[in-house]
Amino acid sequence: MDAVTNETFTWDFDDGSPTSSEANPIHTYSNSGTYNIQLHVDKYICENDTSMVMVINPLPSPDFSADKLEGCLPVEVQFDDLSSDVQGGSIYEWTFGDSQTSNDVGNTSYTYSQAGLYTVGLTIHNTERCVESITKPYLIQVNPNPEAGFEADPWITTLDTPIIDFSNLSISDSTILNYEWDFGDGSTSNDANPSHTYTEPGEYEIKLYIETVNGCWDTTYAKVALTEEVRLFIPNAFTPNNDGVNDVFEIKGTPIADFNLYIYDRWGKVIWSTHNFEIHWDGTDKAGNVLETGTYIYLIKGTDYLLQPILYNGIVTVVR
Repeated sequence: MDAVTNETFTWDFDDGSPTSSEANPIHTYSNSGTYNIQLHVDKYICENDTSMVMVINPLPSPDFSADKLEGCLPVEVQFDDLSSDVQGGSIYEWTFGDSQTSNDVGNTSYTYSQAGLYTVGLTIHNTERCVESITKPYLIQVNPNPEAGFEADPWITTLDTPIIDFSNLSISDSTILNYEWDFGDGSTSNDANPSHTYTEPGEYEIKLYIETVNGCWDTTYAKVALTEEVRLFIPNAFTPNNDGVNDVFEIKGTPIADFNLYIYDRWGKVIWSTHNFEIHWDGTDKAGNVLETGTYIYLIKGTDYLLQPILYNGIVTVVR
């Protein structure tokens, strides 16, 4: 309203504050509500009154809590809305710190599928202009799960060599605090890399449970076997071409006592030998010379746990 000479103004803002005599006053309301603003104008002996109703919407006060602040993958978090001064029809914008959002009004929940530290925020729109936000930095910590794994040496053995060594191959981003081995025969261990001696033949299921300092865990299972008789798995050919596949004559199965492997050429001459079950023939002779493609004779000798003789023989082909 433009000021006019000889006019006097009385503004009543309906909030208990002092009136104003300015022609165009500026007034700040400290509380939301509906206000009946009145203006009285005097000019000489004339006067007039007018009024206008103004609605001041409240500024929302967002707040929330989480039912858990840390967990192991996957982590489902329930967020409880603690906001105040929220009008009906308000718009909610939840952000969970991983580019995902939600417009759930009031409470919401979210499941984190990736490890990390997440900032959570809430913005409430009471109206287009009455908007307020809250952000809680690094509120949710999601810890990765470890991956349990192990190797047995050997997987299959006999009563003459009943000790099996277990190597922990577990993977974890956090320190592994606890190892729990179950050897399937009533025996257990908390060592990281235990050895176990079996006393009876049979198939045993091994269980490894691991737990990290963050309380995250994993379990894996595998089977080992203890036999009364030697079981060997002998290939009939191999390709020593250094491609990383089938490069050696590898005998698998149950280790045997007093192990001896002899390789003969077609004329019955020993061209290579070993007395170690873990050493494999690579297609060379005793001097390390590369042997030509062809058929060779193998002989395996040893004893079982009852000291009974063991004898295997056959033909293996070297393919280059």
